[in-house]
Amino acid sequence: MTNQQVIGVHSDHATAMISVRQAPLTKLTTYFGVPCIVTGMLLFTSVNSVSLIQIIASFALLAFPWVSYRRWVKRNKPGLPVFALIAGLHWLYFAVAVFWGNRLIPVWYLTSDRTSDDAVTAVLFMALLGVVAFGLGLRIRLFQFSSWTIARRKSDEKGFWDYVRLLLISGVAFSYLPSAIYLFGESGRNWMLALQSTVPLFAAVLLLRKYFQGSATRLDQALILFYVLSRILTGLGSGWSGSIFYLGLAIGLVYLLERRRIPTIALILVLVAVVFLQTGKSEFRAQYWYSDNTNDALFDRINFWLEGSIQEWQEILSDPTGEKLIDQLRSSILRVSLLTHAANVYEQTPEIVPFQGGKLYEFAIIGFIPRFVWPDKPSGNDANQFYQVAYSVTPEGRLYSVSIAIGYLIEAYISFGWAGIVAIMFMIGIMIGTLNRVFFIHSTELIGPSIGIIAVLSLLRVETQMGLYVVSTIQSVIVTLLILLPTVALRRRR
Repeated sequence: MTNQQVIGVHSDHATAMISVRQAPLTKLTTYFGVPCIVTGMLLFTSVNSVSLIQIIASFALLAFPWVSYRRWVKRNKPGLPVFALIAGLHWLYFAVAVFWGNRLIPVWYLTSDRTSDDAVTAVLFMALLGVVAFGLGLRIRLFQFSSWTIARRKSDEKGFWDYVRLLLISGVAFSYLPSAIYLFGESGRNWMLALQSTVPLFAAVLLLRKYFQGSATRLDQALILFYVLSRILTGLGSGWSGSIFYLGLAIGLVYLLERRRIPTIALILVLVAVVFLQTGKSEFRAQYWYSDNTNDALFDRINFWLEGSIQEWQEILSDPTGEKLIDQLRSSILRVSLLTHAANVYEQTPEIVPFQGGKLYEFAIIGFIPRFVWPDKPSGNDANQFYQVAYSVTPEGRLYSVSIAIGYLIEAYISFGWAGIVAIMFMIGIMIGTLNRVFFIHSTELIGPSIGIIAVLSLLRVETQMGLYVVSTIQSVIVTLLILLPTVALRRRR
């Protein structure tokens, strides 16, 4: 063997050794780089004092969904990364406010008392425990669905798409008729609301998937734009910035399913838009919600909101101290935070407020009973109102004007303590895992995954109490299936 051959062998061996050493480092960077950077940035810019254990818990709450998402991408798993999505929302609702949130106790007669550091730490461990239990529940397989599929009737594909376009147009027109939700009286209001929002959204999801797959016609593209603009206009005209966020979320889920990556730029733009609108929302609602001034045209109301937001931001950005900007950002974070409410529950349960057992879960059972059968059926908001009164968050006389959602994780602790978090989150994991396998087992198909996106949109509302969470999700799926009956069939796979 010549000297050059010997040198070549040693060079190849050295390269291989370096590659072996770099592989674990690359893997660690891929899985934990983003959680480290994000947690470090939050810590560096934090306006609160944060303990080491809180930093570690916050990091873990972000690492769980990020690692799950990276594995979903790498292994090309079917469907949507539901664990990453829902676990990520728990990080948003419980961990971000640790660094940037307001720590004031949400009790109406206490205006300056802060949540204890121990309670904040306990809440982070509640969220971690819930995420782990949820992930374990996702792994439970109760049924086998792979042999069945929901498919279009092959003999009339053109008729199917004409029907979808009709659903979108009629659904948007229906949303501009507020009185239409009372077409069947108060007893049919919830179903009409579901119909009003779900039908055009489902049609838009179908057309969006067609667009991302490269088969949308110019008419389809025009209808997608028509739907997006109409949702933005109705949201701005009614004072609901949340409708814009959920529109962006729906489009993001379709993109995630079809392109298998997070639409980062679009997501940032939606968040910026929502934060921008927050400053003028209170003035808008005072003008149009809580006064007799309801006759202004749609574009006049939109202009009022936009101008109010612009003026507020000009004032915020002109503050040389930057305090107004920090206050505004903290206010925006509080709108997607359950940290202080969870800490309030932890500090009062069970010493002041005893565990409630299954009392708060009644609506998960009776919610499916139509109101024309049971006119005096309890409201799905009863669990939230119990929290508001029992934990001194809202005076009982103001319940008609203030509604505060606490989410199913906190509700589980109110009901059964730490054991409740494990049990309830585990059952939620089983439910969501089952829905995921029902609709996303064949991700390339059209109908099933599109229904699945509608279900996931409802499942991402982690601030909702358990009863409404279950009922609204199943209700949206039922409405979607019902409107598809004329055009689809359930078939056994060969």
